[in-house]
Amino acid sequence: MEDQLNSLHYRDGRAEDIREISDLICFANSHIVMELMELITPEMTMSECIARMLHLNAGYAKTENCIVAAREGVIVGMVFLFPAVSFDYSILDLPKSLGNGMSGFFNPAFGEKTMHYIHSFAVWPEYQNKGIGRTLLSLAREKARRVGSVALTVGTSESNPASHRTYEAAGFEVVGSELLVGMDIMECRL
Repeated sequence: MEDQLNSLHYRDGRAEDIREISDLICFANSHIVMELMELITPEMTMSECIARMLHLNAGYAKTENCIVAAREGVIVGMVFLFPAVSFDYSILDLPKSLGNGMSGFFNPAFGEKTMHYIHSFAVWPEYQNKGIGRTLLSLAREKARRVGSVALTVGTSESNPASHRTYEAAGFEVVGSELLVGMDIMECRL
């Protein structure tokens, strides 16, 4: 694995990364399908639905909002972030169900206008515990800082202690919770 880590590089997401970014978003959000239920059909997986939204390159559903870790052209981890201000997808010329799905899925769950929201963060299991996630979160902090954000915010399951430890090691602390969905709100001041 050491050799594999030496060949890693980090960069912003690109249009040609959509399929791999979509798969990692699904991996990170496998428990959250409510917002997409109206769009997913027997012919379309959750990953294909997310890829469809990313192909539109609209609102916050843009690959440029993603930082990826890649090894030999294959994405092994990513963090997807955007401003913690809701985007009004109804202003776009989209079918209503698609606009509703994008509004529900690609919008911040919480935060303030001076913050950035981490929508999704994932590293494939075989690459975990190698420092990739730490580097991705560090790059996310830097990206948010560059555009004037004062904090990063994220929601993580109360029942996922590994996620909590990862965020805490990156300087995040619990600042609240969403009891209805069993999620802790964590924040990192920049």
